[in-house]
Amino acid sequence: MAITNTAVTVTTSATKIASADATRRRLMLHNGSGGTIYIGGSGVTSSNGHHVKTQEELILVQATDADATIKQEWYAIVGSGTATLTVMEVSD
Repeated sequence: MAITNTAVTVTTSATKIASADATRRRLMLHNGSGGTIYIGGSGVTSSNGHHVKTQEELILVQATDADATIKQEWYAIVGSGTATLTVMEVSD
């Protein structure tokens, strides 16, 4: 099992926070910044993204072996300024 930790600066443009990974089992996201970060696919916006507020965490887990959602690319965006998102990936 591999664990990877990164800190990503998220901007007002969709910012890739995790590349596609066929072996990923868990993706943990922590917003340690002062504003809301929105999570989704490459088309994420502050209107359609899943919001992660200041000091909140979002944990994505592979539900079944057939569930490929967790394995795709993930992006984040902020409504204004920049924010830091801490990303932990757990893979086989």
